[in-house]
Amino acid sequence: MTDFSLWESQNYFQHSDILLKRFMKQIVSTCLFLLVSLCVKSQAVTLAITDCNVITMQSNIVLHHQTILISNDNVLRILPSTQWANSQNIRTVDGSGKYVVPSLADMHIHVNEYSNWVFDILLSYGVTTIRVMAGNEASLKWRDSVKIT
Repeated sequence: MTDFSLWESQNYFQHSDILLKRFMKQIVSTCLFLLVSLCVKSQAVTLAITDCNVITMQSNIVLHHQTILISNDNVLRILPSTQWANSQNIRTVDGSGKYVVPSLADMHIHVNEYSNWVFDILLSYGVTTIRVMAGNEASLKWRDSVKIT
């Protein structure tokens, strides 16, 4: 029969405590890594608009022959077309001779309760912001029904 002294038992518990702390740190680190991995969206390019002319709205200069790299409906990067090569077979849109702007706004339109169709037409032309000149219940319902993402 072995005699387990007080010193040995304290040493054993201290060693167990150290192992438990290390284990808990690993668990917390793993959980944090998984949480961050789930929250961060993929930054992989899903679409490239090549050789287009970009109006940035930040200056009065048009950026000619640019490539716009897009990921999950977000612009990742705009760079000169000569600096990008499609090495991963990414879907591309040829923007040669075309102009790209962030969006357009129409600050003076007249609509009524029968004008639902006008919004789809405006959106198809790149108009994402409007100001309705006549206030009526229908236009307030349309405003309230828009989901902002």
